[in-house]
Amino acid sequence: MGFFDRFKKNDIDQNKPKNTKLSDGVKKTLEAKNISVSLSDDGKGSFELVMPNEGYSLYPYYRIDSTTKELSIIINVRNVSEDITIDLYNKINAFNIKSKYLIAKLKDRIIYLEYNTKVDSHKSEIIHEVIESVFMLSKEIDEL
Repeated sequence: MGFFDRFKKNDIDQNKPKNTKLSDGVKKTLEAKNISVSLSDDGKGSFELVMPNEGYSLYPYYRIDSTTKELSIIINVRNVSEDITIDLYNKINAFNIKSKYLIAKLKDRIIYLEYNTKVDSHKSEIIHEVIESVFMLSKEIDEL
């Protein structure tokens, strides 16, 4: 293998399609609900959820690991600038008790919601159920 062949091989590796059948299924499911999806080069999708009753928007992002067939949805809720109190942990625990899909977590002073599941091409619509859960819990999210 010559010097230039190494660059050619790397170029080919970088041009491998990052979108899989699962990722396309999730994107189509969101777009069918009139939700615009932005896909980054690393395969991460993001979209906006407008919460009209609360007057804010959330910006979930998702990633699909095609090897393990796992879908992860993350929603950053807020940065905790004040001291972390027991009251905050109680709010997080109360949210987690109410939520069927999402788990509220605190890491590096950021409260975020997370959902992980195994999916296949026929179950990519699970993202719709998670989104519905976000709307149903919008008051609790606002209180976090």
